[in-house]
Amino acid sequence: MSNTHIINANLTGAKLENADLKGSDLTNTNLSFAMLYRTSFSQVDLSGSELSNVEFYDDAIWTVAYYFTSNEPTWDSNMGAA
Repeated sequence: MSNTHIINANLTGAKLENADLKGSDLTNTNLSFAMLYRTSFSQVDLSGSELSNVEFYDDAIWTVAYYFTSNEPTWDSNMGAA
């Protein structure tokens, strides 16, 4: 699934364990309650995405993930925006 455009998608509760989303565009995608164990968000555009209540976010790969400040994601309360 790398280099995919998944814009405005509803992935609420999705089980994305070990998914390779490298280079994908997840603009305005709802990832609430998704399981992110070992998911690669490397070089992913997270602009406007909903990341509240995600599980295993600390085991995901966030290298060079980014967002535009004009459309910041909604972070889980335990996550810190880089």
